[in-house]
Amino acid sequence: MLKSLNFIIVFILFSSISFSQNKPLLLYPSINKDGSKIAFSYQGDIWTVPSTGGRAERLTEHEGIETSSVWSPDGDKIAFNSERFGNSDIYVVDAEGGIPLRLTY
Repeated sequence: MLKSLNFIIVFILFSSISFSQNKPLLLYPSINKDGSKIAFSYQGDIWTVPSTGGRAERLTEHEGIETSSVWSPDGDKIAFNSERFGNSDIYVVDAEGGIPLRLTY
């Protein structure tokens, strides 16, 4: 009985530790043509970061989920999928940020 109780306590302890770790979940990375920047989805927004490392910059900020970033061939814009109005639509934003333009309805 005591052995099984110890097992349960240890199991609960390790389960709570593993679930409480706050690991970032970076999704859908895409790299621009010259390889200098990476766009990705994190916390439902689109971010960019230099491929050599450094500070990530948030390009979008909206309660809708934004994913699947793709760079334009010239690297000036980033297209992405967003559920801002309840369905999946495609938007495009300048690579340096700004107001996204909705392309599909």
